[in-house]
Amino acid sequence: MGERIEWEAIGATVLTILGVDELMEWVRDRLDEFSRIRAVGAAPDLIAFVILQLKLTPSLERGADFATGAVDGRLSRSLAAHRVTTVSGERAFETFGAEWAPYAPSLRRASTLLGVAMDAPAERRAETLADALEAVLEGTRERVVEFSTAIRGPAMGIYAFGVMLPLALVGLLPVLSSTGGGVSTVALAVAYDLLVPLGLIASGVWLWARRPAIADSAFDRGLLAHGTSWVKVALAGLGAAVLATPGATVLGPSWVGPIVAVGASLGTALFVWLRPVVDEQDRLDELAARLPDVLAVVGQRLEAGDPLERTLVAVGQRFDGPIGDLFESGATRRRQSGEPVEAALLGPDGVVAELSRKRVRAATSLLVTAGEYGPEGGETLQTVGSYLGELFAVEREARRELAQTTSTLRQTAVVFAPAIAGVTVALATGMNAAEAGYTIEVAPLGRVVGIYVLLLAAILPSLSVVLARGFDPVRMGFQSGIALGVSSLVYPLSFVAARTLVYV
Repeated sequence: MGERIEWEAIGATVLTILGVDELMEWVRDRLDEFSRIRAVGAAPDLIAFVILQLKLTPSLERGADFATGAVDGRLSRSLAAHRVTTVSGERAFETFGAEWAPYAPSLRRASTLLGVAMDAPAERRAETLADALEAVLEGTRERVVEFSTAIRGPAMGIYAFGVMLPLALVGLLPVLSSTGGGVSTVALAVAYDLLVPLGLIASGVWLWARRPAIADSAFDRGLLAHGTSWVKVALAGLGAAVLATPGATVLGPSWVGPIVAVGASLGTALFVWLRPVVDEQDRLDELAARLPDVLAVVGQRLEAGDPLERTLVAVGQRFDGPIGDLFESGATRRRQSGEPVEAALLGPDGVVAELSRKRVRAATSLLVTAGEYGPEGGETLQTVGSYLGELFAVEREARRELAQTTSTLRQTAVVFAPAIAGVTVALATGMNAAEAGYTIEVAPLGRVVGIYVLLLAAILPSLSVVLARGFDPVRMGFQSGIALGVSSLVYPLSFVAARTLVYV
């Protein structure tokens, strides 16, 4: 036993000398920072649901309990922990705001205003609560603008050092050959197909870690159930390879065959598999986007004295699209089963329970709760609808600010990079062919750069999705599938076109 302790002590000493302890501590700190940056994206949702409950029942304790039950994530769990360990709701929000102030100063101000609102006269309370939500929304807007401004430099760096510079260096290979030097195919493969892609992935993770988590779409594995069957996916991928590869090898050299086969088959398979899943995501996004209007209409009818049951039918008839279908289904289910509105919408088999959008389920829960308070709940529901509308406006602004950067990344992966790569390989080998005595093997170089093009087609679109929506594997795979399929054809075609002009 003593010998074991001695060896453990020696091991700990060695790790300390090597600096491993400091390194691990640094890694843990960075991961914690990353987690907190992602968590503050839920601040507007969390504060909005606190405010709703405060309007119905002016109690910070109940407001905290209601909000933490409606919103998932680390921020919500932190508020719940402060609620348990403090003696009052006001103190809970005070310590909660102080904990998160380094990552979202506006959250601390909003938490303070919530406490102020509880001490304010009734006629001033609503105004103070509105100021609290506006504070957290404005903080989110500022983070979005700061990030969209700061990202332009790093994004251009990714484009320059991850795409343009590597391709330009291919054009220098004839110069190296003419001087008697050269670079082996293995070295090129390691540089272009390993080191550069790893650098791009690391850069993408670095940018994601600094992205304000405002427009993240939570990924739900249940969405994959909407995907195309594996048999159809496999047949589609195989068919694309069978159709595209022979044509490419007829028009171009034989070495383009494997590149076209891999890109066309994998890209087509991803597109066919994920297309229905993306359609379902779009349906849920459209449904969520109409929530502010639905809450406003329901609130108006409740304020006018209509019961929630009749209001549910009116919403299904008034709105078209997914949101109208949802509430029409809920009204039909309630009428046929005779169960309460809450069970028809939010029960284990309710029409909302199966949806993957937490915000839709939370807003529906708010709607049902407001219905229990009658006209007073209707007035509050209209206010919350306005809050949600402002929140969605911030999310749209976030994507608009990042649109130019994300569009450039996608277009580079689909067209620009493969076209430039094909022309560059043709020029490099063509220039060399004109120089007597110096030869560059076209096939090995073409394969190395072709694999690099396919890797760009997978990485750059995924990065554009991460910046625009957060970590969304469905969109990442779908956009990468499109880029893989198109780039695998653009690359050999651009090579053939340029080769006919420069090769003698």
